[in-house]
Amino acid sequence: MKEKKKEMSTAFVKKIIDEACRLGLMHCMFTGGEPLVRRDFVELYSYARKKGIMATIATNGVLIDKKLIRVLKKLPPKCINFSLYGFSRASYARVAGADNYQQAHENLLLLQKNKITTFVKIPVFKFTMREIKQNWDTVKAITGAAPGLIFNLFLRGYQDDVRKDIRIRKLRLSCKEKLELLLLDEGRYREHMRRFCAQFLCPPEDDYLFGCAGAQSHGAVDAYGYLQPCMSSRSPQTRFNLKINSLSDGVKNFFPKVLGMKAKDRRYLQRCKHCVLTNLCESCPGNSFSEYAALDRPVEFLCKAAHYEARYLGILKDNQCGWQAKLNKKQLKNIINGI
Repeated sequence: MKEKKKEMSTAFVKKIIDEACRLGLMHCMFTGGEPLVRRDFVELYSYARKKGIMATIATNGVLIDKKLIRVLKKLPPKCINFSLYGFSRASYARVAGADNYQQAHENLLLLQKNKITTFVKIPVFKFTMREIKQNWDTVKAITGAAPGLIFNLFLRGYQDDVRKDIRIRKLRLSCKEKLELLLLDEGRYREHMRRFCAQFLCPPEDDYLFGCAGAQSHGAVDAYGYLQPCMSSRSPQTRFNLKINSLSDGVKNFFPKVLGMKAKDRRYLQRCKHCVLTNLCESCPGNSFSEYAALDRPVEFLCKAAHYEARYLGILKDNQCGWQAKLNKKQLKNIINGI
């Protein structure tokens, strides 16, 4: 209850929505935690939509009810990003900490019945791999699209409990297991990778930390009124208190300073700066902070997974590292054609 008192009030969130509109920021995502826990969620969502903001909702779906369905039909979201934690009561309860399996699955069907655009995301753990394989086609049939898979389980950045970090590592998939799941829809995967390589298979070749598209064009406001490049970027260096500053000041003055931050970690400068897989491995400042409480340290498990995937696709030779690869246009074209 102590934390909830610190959360933004209804009036404060509306103030931020008004500022966003004045700045021409007309897309938003309601996320969390779980956004539907807020008793004023329908009021805030409706307020944003009536202002003309196109909204996405990221939710586990458990708290969706008929009242919300009526609102969503009247003021449709761009999409519902629906996190589905499991395909059995046991696995769902193990992931979520509560047995809401039946409610979540019923509400997913309710969204589909009411023709509300929904994209299913599935957090992946070692103990849910078999279930995901068995239910892959079922999810595709319900939503009309392959689900997204969330692989990245990060350690507790401040590393204040070694035992919990050990448990997290044990839940992570191996590189081989991750690729195995990606290949459940192999045609779609290979087509995605061809497009990805054509656009993003190149090293940053500079020291700037925030080179991702999200940081360049997006921002996030957490439940306590802090503006940051994304929800993962929780470093004090990348957070801006909107309770004492304006959103305009944050966007126009604070964000340019954040985007100008440069890496100092020796491993980043020797490896990531020159690596053709930088965009594939997702080792960004937010993920680095989640894992190590540092903005510029390479995330080793992401690096290993990206290299495993790149060698499978023929982007790299066996035992070759991404920072050793120098690709000219002809080589890049051959790689894309071979995927």
